[in-house]
Amino acid sequence: MNHSLIPYGDAQGRPCLQIPISSLDISDPRTLVRHLEAHWEPAIRHLQFTGEVPWGSRDLDRAISHVYADPRYELTEIWHCRPVESEEWSALSIGLCLDVSVFFRGDTLLADVRAQLRSLPPIPQPDELVILHPDIGSVSAPALDEVCLYLDPRLGGGTIYVPQGSDTERQAAREVRRTSTTWAVRHAG
Repeated sequence: MNHSLIPYGDAQGRPCLQIPISSLDISDPRTLVRHLEAHWEPAIRHLQFTGEVPWGSRDLDRAISHVYADPRYELTEIWHCRPVESEEWSALSIGLCLDVSVFFRGDTLLADVRAQLRSLPPIPQPDELVILHPDIGSVSAPALDEVCLYLDPRLGGGTIYVPQGSDTERQAAREVRRTSTTWAVRHAG
């Protein structure tokens, strides 16, 4: 079984059990629970699906519901980081780290960010916002605030991930400190 550490977000660095969901027959909703029984370790509190994840499928939602209904796993969180432009989402409330990098690429104007936000399909409420692949030149306080307000105003900000020790990291940190946003800068995985 592949155990790893969560690479991004508030749970960064915590142990995570990776589940190759595409290799499981989830048409039987108990399959996921049986898989956990075979690979479980007490220190694990986060699960992450790998491979082609059928987000939005009824089978996956039923399998996840069975996990959460089992008292052995009720404190377990399914963690996933997905791009904001994804089209399929789980109907369940699960730990969503939302990557909003698409808004910060190239010469993006605030009006462009607003238009992109309005064109998004319905998105579940995220637990956190991240920018995993920023073009730092396109990061501005108004755009950061606009994204946060539109997607989930209760979050108040997010995290920008940059390569450690790079000029990009220093530039991003200066830009974020210079502005009034509540976004942070961290080192990428």
